[in-house]
Amino acid sequence: MKKIIILCLVLFISGCSTKFVYKNIDWLAYWYLDDYIELNNEQKEVFDVKLNEWLAWHKQIELPKYIDHIAELSTDVFDQQLSLERIQYHQDKAQAHWKRLRARVVPDAVEMSPMLTDEQVTYLFAALEKRNLEREEEIQERNEQIPEKRAKKD
Repeated sequence: MKKIIILCLVLFISGCSTKFVYKNIDWLAYWYLDDYIELNNEQKEVFDVKLNEWLAWHKQIELPKYIDHIAELSTDVFDQQLSLERIQYHQDKAQAHWKRLRARVVPDAVEMSPMLTDEQVTYLFAALEKRNLEREEEIQERNEQIPEKRAKKD
């Protein structure tokens, strides 16, 4: 979670520049991936090829969709049209961006999975379990804070 926050801050500071992200995606990807699995040299070579394919697809297909969505959101903000319905619309649209990315990347990741050693798989699942537990704790903490916030409003 801390890495995601740091990554978001870096992107924010850089002006969410796609140039920054694409120039540094290799080390950003490995930085993120390192929490879950350590790849050997052969695996890194395969991953690098796939990463370049994903980036080419993302630049060509997805970035124009993001630009259109950001323009649409900016118009709604500027025109003060952010009703609950429009906010939900933008959330749904952002979630669709994420779903398309996953749909593109996951099949390739599954295709590469036989290259993993038993040790890597064990470490991966342990790291995923740890992340899931941390998320559950965060959700529980937020849920516990809701009654406290409501009590302060009354």
